Amino acid sequence: TDHILIDEFQDTSGMQWANFRPLLQENAARGMQDLLVGDVKQAIYRFRGSNADIMGSQVEREMGSAEPRVETLDTNRRSAAPIVAFNNRFFRNLVERLQCYSGDCNTAEILRHYADVEQQAVNLQEGSVNIITTTPEDGESRDDAICRCTAGQVVRLLDSGVPQSVIAILTRRSDEIEKLAKWFIRNLAWLWGLD
Repeated sequence: TDHILIDEFQDTSGMQWANFRPLLQENAARGMQDLLVGDVKQAIYRFRGSNADIMGSQVEREMGSAEPRVETLDTNRRSAAPIVAFNNRFFRNLVERLQCYSGDCNTAEILRHYADVEQQAVNLQEGSVNIITTTPEDGESRDDAICRCTAGQVVRLLDSGVPQSVIAILTRRSDEIEKLAKWFIRNLAWLWGLD
């Protein structure tokens, strides 16, 4: 193989890195160039056991003889400008808060991951980000409170003319979206004419 391209590298686990590293080292020894593409900030999701430190520092440390070059892309072409602005504020605030804490985590390493958080937006479409907190009402479970609150937001969006096709609900785990879907079917079937 002359070149290796690994996309979404931030999702690399320790086991995967142990398998990729010898291939990359062999290519480097032969003078070949490889490309690892990813965003270390996305590794916070720990997708399939990913480890932010692999992309954040381990590659440079373990592949130092290959003289790895890190390039930061500061332009976001995908997200709408209001969403990019929200992310810029959110991560700037996160970095400021992390600087105030020290504890079990490697604060210096985390700060390094988030050092280049500012992005420029080129997509001038409208968009928004809403963060809503909720607490359970009397006798209501935490899950039901989250479902009720999420459903309320969806209904408000639909009532304001937002098409269903552009509404997305993200959850950390698949079982959470499954609970949400079941709650919606049980309580909001009328929205889709299923009652």
